[in-house]
Amino acid sequence: MNDQLRQHIEMLRNKLRAQPAAPLIGDVPEGIGKPNSSSAFWDEFLKVSDGGRYGSIDMFANRNLAANQFWLEQIPAKDALVVGQILYRPLFLDSDSYHLLFSPAGADLVDLGPADDVLLH
Repeated sequence: MNDQLRQHIEMLRNKLRAQPAAPLIGDVPEGIGKPNSSSAFWDEFLKVSDGGRYGSIDMFANRNLAANQFWLEQIPAKDALVVGQILYRPLFLDSDSYHLLFSPAGADLVDLGPADDVLLH
């Protein structure tokens, strides 16, 4: 995780805390000390924010990651980790490229780009 993304997440967390309607907008929880996602790259995200709700995007908390890996059956040839969902469809982290991949219903995987860039914007 790059420093710009880390700072952006912390800024979002602080802005949400100041909003009375924050539960309707999203949730950016504090990070956890010792995540165990099986990806050193993703563990860096979890140290800053243990999952969270960002509008229609949900990033799974460390404790929920294992229960959501069943989605990997959709991409058996990929070395990936299911890290969240967009409108209840899985969001994968490719373990080789660190790109986020989205699986829309009835369509091929869509490479959204490098995780740092996607999460920053």
